[in-house]
Amino acid sequence: AGAALRLAVTKRAANDPRTRQWAVTGINLAGSLVLGAISSWPGSGARSRLLLGTGFCGGFTTCSTMALESASLLRSNSFRAFAMHMILNALGCCAAAMTGSRVALALAKTR
Repeated sequence: AGAALRLAVTKRAANDPRTRQWAVTGINLAGSLVLGAISSWPGSGARSRLLLGTGFCGGFTTCSTMALESASLLRSNSFRAFAMHMILNALGCCAAAMTGSRVALALAKTR
């Protein structure tokens, strides 16, 4: 399901290489947020973490496509876009995972 959703999102952005790279970044950020939440949700068992984390999020996010898009930006001498792409994918995904974790823990406390 995750890979199918990624395909649908990237197909919508595929016509313009400038939007395709940002679609991949958005996918990686969203997947990191969800994975952070799944991994921190109290009471979530190992099975659900594997199914949703490894299965859905693993299929949804993609490091290889991010690397391909980054190389494409370098080949086209788009150095500023390359730098932003790398920063958002590296630091942004870490921040998104931490945010997802904190949101899950805060929501669990209100129950």
